[in-house]
Amino acid sequence: MDHIIETFYSSIKMQPGLRHIIEANSFVDRLKQTLRSHIEELFDGRINESFLQKRFRIAHDHVRIGLQTKWYMPAFQNLLNSMTDMISAQSWTAEEKVAAIGTVTKLLNLEQQIVFEAYKNENERLRQEYLAQKEKLTKQVYAVSQELAATSEETSASIKELAQQSDSITQITKDGKVQANPSENHSL
Repeated sequence: MDHIIETFYSSIKMQPGLRHIIEANSFVDRLKQTLRSHIEELFDGRINESFLQKRFRIAHDHVRIGLQTKWYMPAFQNLLNSMTDMISAQSWTAEEKVAAIGTVTKLLNLEQQIVFEAYKNENERLRQEYLAQKEKLTKQVYAVSQELAATSEETSASIKELAQQSDSITQITKDGKVQANPSENHSL
């Protein structure tokens, strides 16, 4: 188990993108313990609802931190290679080795299917959430633009009214001036 885990994380640490994700979200020693537990659960023969839910949570966490599915395939291949090497080194018969490799391959394939399904579901949930937020924002922008249009119309109407009032005041002023001139002339 120790060899499998060390081999797995030595190849992971060589990938700058993966190393950055690990350093930003966890610690390698903690992840090694998690992987150990994960592998032990995979091989203990109990694949039940709890097992599935744990894989779904892990996949959701991986989506949240930005771990892409493209990194899962090589990671599973590394695990399979390490386990195959371990099986090949055993003093078992060829048939036993083939059966063991077949079992390991099936278990890792099952694990991949569960993880990829969870990734797909989580990505779809996030996409739907994004679309709902986008629709909400679109509606808010539309409502604000309608309010702005109404305010613009009110402002335009107010400006027209003010212009009319200004014209009226100007006309009253002219009329007053016209009437004031004869009065002024009579008073002199």
